Amino acid sequence: MVITSEPTIKPAYLSREYTILKKKFAHDSVQFCYCNPFLGMIPFEISDIYPASHYVSTRTEFRPEDFPVFEKTWNIFFAKNQFVAIHCNKNDKFIESFVKSLPSGIKIKNLN
Repeated sequence: MVITSEPTIKPAYLSREYTILKKKFAHDSVQFCYCNPFLGMIPFEISDIYPASHYVSTRTEFRPEDFPVFEKTWNIFFAKNQFVAIHCNKNDKFIESFVKSLPSGIKIKNLN
């Protein structure tokens, strides 16, 4: 799985970032998602559906402790899915705070 920050281009599958990531992981079976503190984990494939494609935030940084519902859905999402590895930006403090709670069998890899 690849987790990114919310893209500035919507839908996410049209972003330059996705094009680069798709080439980088072309040989693997990968689920691409981005995190939105208000909406949760959003797979790139459905990033054109309301409200994901119609949501705009003026903030770029969020405090994880302000989003207990996100934390709950994050934990449920990973409890119900069997990912071998998670690729994420370890410089994104929001994502990194939740990555710490992943099940121990999942390998965490830096996306950069």
